Amino acid sequence: MRERRRWRRAAAAVVAIATCVLLAGCSSGVAQHAVPSASASASSSDGSAPRYSPSSQTAPSQLRIEMASWRLPEALSRASAFAVGSDIELAGGLTARGSSTSTVSLLDPSTGRARTVAGLPIAVHDAAGAQLGSDRVIFGGGASGSDATVQRLRVGVPGAVIGSLPSPRSDLVAASIGDATYLLGGYDGATWSASVLKTTDGATFTTAATLPVPVRYPAIAVTKQVIWLFGGLTAAGPTAVIQRIDTATGQARVAGRLHAPLTDAAGLLLDGQVLVCGGIESGRASDRVERFDPITDTVTPAGRLPTPLHDAAGVVVAGVGYLLGGEDPAVTSGVVVFSASGTQR
Repeated sequence: MRERRRWRRAAAAVVAIATCVLLAGCSSGVAQHAVPSASASASSSDGSAPRYSPSSQTAPSQLRIEMASWRLPEALSRASAFAVGSDIELAGGLTARGSSTSTVSLLDPSTGRARTVAGLPIAVHDAAGAQLGSDRVIFGGGASGSDATVQRLRVGVPGAVIGSLPSPRSDLVAASIGDATYLLGGYDGATWSASVLKTTDGATFTTAATLPVPVRYPAIAVTKQVIWLFGGLTAAGPTAVIQRIDTATGQARVAGRLHAPLTDAAGLLLDGQVLVCGGIESGRASDRVERFDPITDTVTPAGRLPTPLHDAAGVVVAGVGYLLGGEDPAVTSGVVVFSASGTQR
């Protein structure tokens, strides 16, 4: 949120200097980063919980990563993105003017054509979006501070407030598995949130697990009944930990580490591959795309973004992945397209 920007600048500088001491070859230059991340749910082609295919992960397809020929109607970061049939629904976010928006746009990814549909009742960014049954739901977020509001979107119907989180929470992520949605990470304006919340209706919540490392701005992915969190910001600074949350047992543990501390990245599940895209590393926007193997808990290089990028909204539609908007470091209207070998675009 905007009132935390000054703190983020100082934290990014301190962490980048510490990282340079620990990692050989780190540049001594520190880029200014003043804004937190987009929070989006792990994305699959139908908006439901992504599913992981071990066979495709052991023989990963080649990735094609490029800028789309079209752009968003306006520069936007930290929005929530959903697959709605063959279209993309983009809700909320932070504009280039530094204000939260209630705008909801429906985008045709084949042409880039956009139209504005019924908006959110409350303008937010840093929220978590997830498919809950037939609805798209926006959890928390905020504008000048963290918010507890739960908002529902339906095609052709004005958005509605349907509930409230147990406490305000922004900078969080969400994942849907079966008929339940899980909310992970985040910040209430004073403390980091360790509790993993579960809901089936957007109005009532239970604690499903406790994160071993409370984080804000992690990347997220889902493999069957397991949720993975990649990096994020802790109270001590950015982290490289990979956290594994088993929704069947409620067990959460640190399962591995990224190559370096990373925040504000986006997670995609594309052609059975778990991808961690962009983010902020050592105080700078990153262009790295890395592939995570949930069998071995290891991360390997998968490609590069056309430009360093963080705080983008990620979604997969018809087997094609998209990073929409984000910051590079200015708020951008660009769209990055991911396609696996053999995918028809």
